Amino acid sequence: MSSTLAQVFATIDRSYEPGSVQRLVFTNNGGRSRLDPMPVHGTKIRLAPTINRRIEADLIEDAHAHAKATYGARRNWPVRLVLDRPEA
Repeated sequence: MSSTLAQVFATIDRSYEPGSVQRLVFTNNGGRSRLDPMPVHGTKIRLAPTINRRIEADLIEDAHAHAKATYGARRNWPVRLVLDRPEA
């Protein structure tokens, strides 16, 4: 299990019930500066909007780190990045 993938799911678990999100999907916007997360399916924890925005920013940063570690240069990243929760 890669540490970057574990970090992605540790970040999402800050905003959702731990373990409730099993899959995350990101769209690579044609090599531009960010990944856009698709809708997340899991049990949401009620948090203030400002906290959720910070968690989403951290999630995108962690997904960038994972994509870079896995695929290298941004031009090699898939358009649709599907991440499944690693086994414990």
